[in-house]
Amino acid sequence: MDIEVKTQSRLALYVFNPALNFNSMITTKTDNEVFTKVLMFAILLFVTFTILVYLCNHFLFKFSQDMRSALLLSTTFPNSGNFGLPIILFAFGQIGFDRAVVFTVFQSFIMNSIGVYFASNSKIV
Repeated sequence: MDIEVKTQSRLALYVFNPALNFNSMITTKTDNEVFTKVLMFAILLFVTFTILVYLCNHFLFKFSQDMRSALLLSTTFPNSGNFGLPIILFAFGQIGFDRAVVFTVFQSFIMNSIGVYFASNSKIV
């Protein structure tokens, strides 16, 4: 049975990897103190990058609204989900993975709420 590499790659990217990550997010157990620390860090990181983008745009770049929206989307939302979690599990073990899951869930939440607002401010999108 020959299965094309392209088909295998698409299955891994769109089916197996997200399913593995979803299962990991559902089954991860984190105590409240760690959860709170990671969540506060994620909020601080998001707010800091958002403020930095606005300040840099105001004082240095003077980008248009479209470019500022693109800059906000690319700097405030790291791509840490599908491929980041397995790498973190490999590099830092279960303890690091548990923290990364909390961070990724929060990033997904703000990407699908505030990120939509940022994207809607652009005529390009």
